[in-house]
Amino acid sequence: MFFIARGLAPLFVLACFSLSAMSVAADAKDRDIPKSAPAFTKFVAEFIQEAMPRARVSILGRLRLDVETPHGGHTTDLHNVYSACQRNRDTCFVEVTAFVGEMVVLYRQGDAVVMRDALRMVVRPSAYLAAIRANPKRNKPLAAPLAGDYWMVAMADQGATVAVLDENDLVALKLTAKDAMALAIDNTRKLLQQSLKKELAMGSERGMLGGDYYVSSTVAFRDLWAPAAHAFKDNLLMAIPASDVVLYSDGNLHGALASIVHDADDVMAHAEKPFSDSVFRWSPGGWIPVPSPARER
Repeated sequence: MFFIARGLAPLFVLACFSLSAMSVAADAKDRDIPKSAPAFTKFVAEFIQEAMPRARVSILGRLRLDVETPHGGHTTDLHNVYSACQRNRDTCFVEVTAFVGEMVVLYRQGDAVVMRDALRMVVRPSAYLAAIRANPKRNKPLAAPLAGDYWMVAMADQGATVAVLDENDLVALKLTAKDAMALAIDNTRKLLQQSLKKELAMGSERGMLGGDYYVSSTVAFRDLWAPAAHAFKDNLLMAIPASDVVLYSDGNLHGALASIVHDADDVMAHAEKPFSDSVFRWSPGGWIPVPSPARER
C-alpha cells in the first residue's frame, strides 16, 4: 500500500507500540525533530526502523519511504505529517509519534484490511501519479483522467491514513479496475454531496472549500456544481491549487479570472504540496481549461 497520513492519529495507537518503539519515541522527544525535509525523512525512516527491527526501511525520495515487511511492501508519504510539524513545532513530537504508531499497526496488519466500503477517490495532478509509478513494487495505481492535468485516483481509507489503490489489490477486493473506480467515486459522492450542497446553497459569488482531505474530490461531481453554475449563467470558474483547497467564482464578476489566479498563487505559495494555478470553467460535458491572464513581471 501507499500510505498517507490524513492528520493526527488518536494517541491510543501508542498502546500498539512495542516497548522498544515507545523508548524510541521517548528518545525522539529529547531530540529536535529536523526542520528540513531531507533530514525529517531520514529521522522518520530511522524511527520506523527502530520501532520495527524486522522491517527494511529505505528512502525513496523527499518525504517518501519504502517499507518492506513480512506482509509485503509499502510506500509511505510523509508530506502531511511534515506539514503539521512545520505549522506547529510544539506538537511535532506528538504528530510524528502518533503517525509512526499508526504506520506500525497498518504494516503489521498487511494489505488484507482493505474493504469495498473503504474505497474513496481523490483528485490529483499527473505529477502525483508519476511519483507513485516511480516505485516498481506499487506502480499501477487505479486512476482515470478528469480535466487538464488532473486525475481521479482511487484510495482505500483506513481512518487516520489512506492508501493509494493498486491493481494488485483488485484480487482481494474481487473487483475489476473499472468497478473499483466506480465504487470509489460513488462512496466519495455520498461522503461529500451534503456538505457541497450546503456550501453552494449559501449563494456566494466566490468562495473556497477547504479543511478536508477529500475536498478536491468535489470537482469530479459536475452535477453537484450545476446549480451554482446555472446561477452564474454557466460561467463558473474553479481552481485546485492544493490537495485541500478548491476555489470557485462567478466568472461574470469584474476581474474574476485574474482574481482566482491570484488566490491560487497565494495558496500555492503556502502549501506543502502545491498543485497548479490552472483554472477551469464548468460545462455539462466537463471542466474546460481557461487560459490564465498574463502575470505582471
